[in-house]
Amino acid sequence: VRYDAPGPLGAFTRGVWGGGYDGSLLNVIDYCHFMTTGNFADFGDLTSTRIGESPVSNEVRGIWGGGKDPGNSNVIDYVTIATTGNATDFGDLTSARGEPGARGMSPTRGLLAGGITPSNSDIIDFIEIATTGDAVDFGDLTVARRRATGDSSPTRAIFAGGHPSLDVIDTVNIGSLGNAVDFGNLSVARSFLGAVSNDNRIVFG
Repeated sequence: VRYDAPGPLGAFTRGVWGGGYDGSLLNVIDYCHFMTTGNFADFGDLTSTRIGESPVSNEVRGIWGGGKDPGNSNVIDYVTIATTGNATDFGDLTSARGEPGARGMSPTRGLLAGGITPSNSDIIDFIEIATTGDAVDFGDLTVARRRATGDSSPTRAIFAGGHPSLDVIDTVNIGSLGNAVDFGNLSVARSFLGAVSNDNRIVFG
């Protein structure tokens, strides 16, 4: 049994979960096949035990950045989703941050936004998913926060809510650099949201 954001990501056929907490910090990575039923299987391990890491992925790679181990972490790990095995070091975030909790991704680029440093952060970092290396500063959120939730189309990322409880929704164009701009507001201020999307619509719950 695990809780506290065991960072989920996936490709078309597989879902992969990494890290979490079951009374102690975990480095476990599990996976499932979407088209079948059955228990999750062991995929491998993260490079360190942690919770609250932010996941991004494309159809080839899954990546987790930041989190708490138990201090704020700058570690970025990656796996090849179609295989199994332990995660490999990808690089570092621009600053150690726990609970970045917001992400946006295109087929080539991943964004990790916000977190705690120990104060709430407005930093947006980006990585090129197909390469390895340290994250680069993308810009800033409109409001510093942690535990925001994000998702994206191939071109636009949306970040919503966060802790302390917020109704803010921000947006950025993934292919460029720059600060987030205001998109609108959630119907109710909240954090710890879930999000799903396709290329046209994003739903928060």
